[in-house]
Amino acid sequence: MNVYVTSTPEISTSKTTKVVELLNSIKGPLNFFVVDKLSKANHRNLVDFDDNTLPIFFDNLNKVAESERDSFSYNHDDFYVILTSKKLDNAFYGKNWFSYFNQRNIFVRTYGWEIHTRRKTHIAIAHQVIENIFQSLSGYKFEDYTGYHDRPQGCLNDFCHNEYEIEFKLRTGHICKTCLDYAVKNGITIELVGQISRYLNLFRGELLDIQSTIDEMPVPKVMITEKGKVIVSNKEIRIKHINRALYIFAALNRGEVLSLSYLKYRYDDFKNIYFAIKKTGNDKAVKTFMGIDVNAQGERVVVRELSKSNKYLTDVRNEIKTSFKNVLGDELAEILKIGLFDKQDYTNTSQSCFILPENPRLEFEIDQGFMEMIE
Repeated sequence: MNVYVTSTPEISTSKTTKVVELLNSIKGPLNFFVVDKLSKANHRNLVDFDDNTLPIFFDNLNKVAESERDSFSYNHDDFYVILTSKKLDNAFYGKNWFSYFNQRNIFVRTYGWEIHTRRKTHIAIAHQVIENIFQSLSGYKFEDYTGYHDRPQGCLNDFCHNEYEIEFKLRTGHICKTCLDYAVKNGITIELVGQISRYLNLFRGELLDIQSTIDEMPVPKVMITEKGKVIVSNKEIRIKHINRALYIFAALNRGEVLSLSYLKYRYDDFKNIYFAIKKTGNDKAVKTFMGIDVNAQGERVVVRELSKSNKYLTDVRNEIKTSFKNVLGDELAEILKIGLFDKQDYTNTSQSCFILPENPRLEFEIDQGFMEMIE
């Protein structure tokens, strides 16, 4: 079951990516994809994306979602999620809405979570996505509030009149037996219940005080030497030459969503990094990495199909993370890793993308001599 995640134009792609990467860390029937932001021009008649004083009306946002589903021919059973920092209209039930759903369309606000999640806003947003998916699959209906807990019980189906009640729900990570029985009665599968349960455990664990303290501790600086070695806490992280070239390329382009297509576009930049590390003038390894070759006419041709390229990039990313883990342990490896996620393009083709997030706790220092070699 696919879940396509987009946003209104003001939301950064890196924020959406961080949410999707977290959601894809738990494997199961639900698979999440980043899709391009909503276009102002395409939906100007329904939503004024430029006026921050006006709330977005639920009915209009749902029409936008239906229009996008039709344009990209998404399956009826797939979910379509819109993240927004715009105020959600509270015209019904007098509630300050955090999210809501209508059938398989889900809308989640991205603001107001900082104090309740120790600035881990992506966890609250991801939690809201999973909550709405569970409620939709359980058979709950739009604007029908029977079955929800008006008084908070720490259950995923607590109605939550304010952020403090939702913080209680986040830290509890629980679905009560009544709600679970109702979901099973309406056809939710054991695989989906298992995956959703693992999500709730993940969210709860990330918000534990000890984890929150770890997340606020200083992180050692990553040093790139003149020879292109990766040093952290005076320890060399032994990473394969081509993998190291990818990591340094990502470090030089922090916060940008990167893909093999983009690497091919920046072929010479990537090749120069590899040459500086390997001390070679042979780019065979770079071509192999990118899945391309050169024909008799001197033209670059693709020699690895997209699905295999996606798997290859996933394997490379995991190898880099393992290299950090072997020297520094799980916690630092998690911070220093390259994020990986799938993105759907306008043709509904899925491509693996990667990103080294703009984490203010993580600093890189790249030797000037190395920089001169790759310029």
